[in-house]
Amino acid sequence: MKLTILSVLALPLVACGATATTSDAGDSAAAAAQSTASVTAYCNARADYTVRCGASTNPCEAERSKACIATYSAYRDEYLDGLVTCGLPTSCNDLPSSIESTRCVAGERDKVTPTATMQKLAGDLCAVCPLPGGGDCLKNFFFHGYAEGGSTSVSGTGSVFDAYSEALVAKIRDACLPTADSPSCRPTLYKCVEVQRNALMPSAVVQTCAATPTF
Repeated sequence: MKLTILSVLALPLVACGATATTSDAGDSAAAAAQSTASVTAYCNARADYTVRCGASTNPCEAERSKACIATYSAYRDEYLDGLVTCGLPTSCNDLPSSIESTRCVAGERDKVTPTATMQKLAGDLCAVCPLPGGGDCLKNFFFHGYAEGGSTSVSGTGSVFDAYSEALVAKIRDACLPTADSPSCRPTLYKCVEVQRNALMPSAVVQTCAATPTF
């Protein structure tokens, strides 16, 4: 049985160039408060699923499971809790479809109240790299959603960031913000985000998942 887990992990390892800024003093305290309970519960759920249904035949998923705690510690508790609630079926025969699971996880993530670190990232990013066409960058920045009855994402421009831990969000803000608006400011940002995230993960996971992405 193939293990299907919805996440934002499967992104290629690429280089980036960015100018660091000064982090708020509260960032380290917020990062220290990041709980280990959710990542442990998620990894236990993955392990239980593997026992019931068999190991994933996908090399990327298999490598993630081998180093689960180290891989998923870069993610926010609420995101991991959502994966347990929505992305892991109770039996091998009722695996939910990707869109059903994605919509469920999106709903769980929308319960997250943006922290000061997240709000700072949103404000700084929108100030330097506004939306093309002059749209409201901050409006629904962290919102996750889909067009009614369909699979078209209508998520906010920063919806990927609330999956990450406080420590990673702070690092992204410090290392990845563009220095000026340009057509490439957002692609450059996201490339740097991949590097910062992958730097927190086991090299075997990064290398294997870059070669065999699951999503």
